[in-house]
Amino acid sequence: MTVAEDLPRFLSLPWLQAFVAHCQADTELRAGLRGFSATTVYGWLDREYAPVFLRLKKGEPEEIGEGEPVRPQFRVFAQAATWEQIHRRQLSGKKALLSKQLAFRGSMITLIRFMEPINATFARMGDIPARFD
Repeated sequence: MTVAEDLPRFLSLPWLQAFVAHCQADTELRAGLRGFSATTVYGWLDREYAPVFLRLKKGEPEEIGEGEPVRPQFRVFAQAATWEQIHRRQLSGKKALLSKQLAFRGSMITLIRFMEPINATFARMGDIPARFD
C-alpha cells in the first residue's frame, strides 16, 4: 500500500469523522454554528459512492452516517473536480455555492444566515488529508 492508499477517501465515513472532530476543536467555529440545527448530506454528482451526512443540533454533532438520512434539511453535491478544488482551497465553499458548482438544496435563508461559519467548514475540509479515487 502507498501512503495515498492509506488516506481516507474524501467524503467517506472515516474522513467525515476526522473532519467533524477537527471542526469540534475550533471554538470560534463552534460558536458560529451554535444556533444551527440541521442534517446535511454531502455527496458526489459523478461518482457512485454513498453520500455521507452530518446532523447538528445547536451546532453540535448529533449523528454522523453514511447513506441517505430521513428528511435532510440540506443537500450538497458536486463533481469530483469541484470537491478537489475545495479541498485544495482553490475554490471557497461560498464561491462554489454562488456559482452553482455545488448542487445545493435547502433553505437559502438559513444558508445566508450561517454563511460565514459554513464557508469556514468548507475551508477546513482541506485540513483533513484525503484521496480522490
